[in-house]
Amino acid sequence: VCKNDQGTGIRLTGLSGAIQEAKALIERRSTGEGAEFLALMPGLFAKLQPKAYSDFQRDLSFLMQNTGAQVTIAEGSNRADFRGGPDEVRHAKSELQKILHFYFPQECDTIELPPESVDWVAGDDDRELMRLQNAGAVIALDRAAATMWMCGNPRSVEQVRNRIRNSLQRWDREHAVIKLHSRESGWAIIGKGGSTIRELQTSTQARIDVDPDNQR
Repeated sequence: VCKNDQGTGIRLTGLSGAIQEAKALIERRSTGEGAEFLALMPGLFAKLQPKAYSDFQRDLSFLMQNTGAQVTIAEGSNRADFRGGPDEVRHAKSELQKILHFYFPQECDTIELPPESVDWVAGDDDRELMRLQNAGAVIALDRAAATMWMCGNPRSVEQVRNRIRNSLQRWDREHAVIKLHSRESGWAIIGKGGSTIRELQTSTQARIDVDPDNQR
């Protein structure tokens, strides 16, 4: 993102297809429209028998009626596209994940993460996410919703699921979250000029982050 006298600009770099996709999403979001997509395993719907596929299409129609969002899954596509208002799109995306898990219980899953653990699970510069993708499943981390979406062959999905569980177990061992009663409590822990929190960190050898506005 760059700013100058002419306004604000966003520069995109990458493969041609990815650039066009990102450009379309950014343009739609800049006008206040919801714009999302859900990555799917290639050939996912080929696993469904005709009746099951018909049932899925019916459920998809109900989803769009109930959420007010437009959901498009082109034949042979490896993604679902969402359009509509931001809230409607978020709701539709969450509901579609549940529907896909119903039809593909071994190939599709969503893991809910503790909100504070999202960056830990992703790793520095999202390196852990890249490692998870190398397991052979399509994965997507929704930082706002604190969820991890997985779609792939059952073995790959199980591998990713186990790695995330192990990561969360390490996070539980190495992190603690304390809810504060008031904003003033947070500033009391920080101390004047940060003196109190520096003393606590020195004496405990633990990193301590305090957000008084979040009261935790």
